[in-house]
Amino acid sequence: MAATSPSRSTASTAFAPAWLPPTGHGNGLTAPSWAPIADVDVRVVDPLLDLMAAARVPAHAAHAPRPVRPLLPEGPDRPETWRLWVGSTSYSKAEHVLVTCLPALLHTLEQPRYPVPHRPPHRHHEHHEHHGRR
Repeated sequence: MAATSPSRSTASTAFAPAWLPPTGHGNGLTAPSWAPIADVDVRVVDPLLDLMAAARVPAHAAHAPRPVRPLLPEGPDRPETWRLWVGSTSYSKAEHVLVTCLPALLHTLEQPRYPVPHRPPHRHHEHHEHHGRR
């Protein structure tokens, strides 16, 4: 599970209606009502919360034990899924942030964690056989 960073507000420290999970964290912006917008890979939660804050969209994320429509690849090795909630009055702005930014965030997850060392092309050296000489 992703750790809550100091700049993140937990549901207990900010205005959070009862329907927001208390275990998640938000971007510090509040809203009178909230709506779930997407189930996402836990690794993009903090960047998405930052992007939502930059767009002035209240956002909150928490673990989704039963993802509804995850925006990540299917399979047994799928990472933990978190549900992203946004302020209802900012829903269309949040959709725009997701459509424009999520593909790039997901692309970064596909990159190798550690760069693969670059090997120079194999050079063919002349090979001299020794035909039994030692």
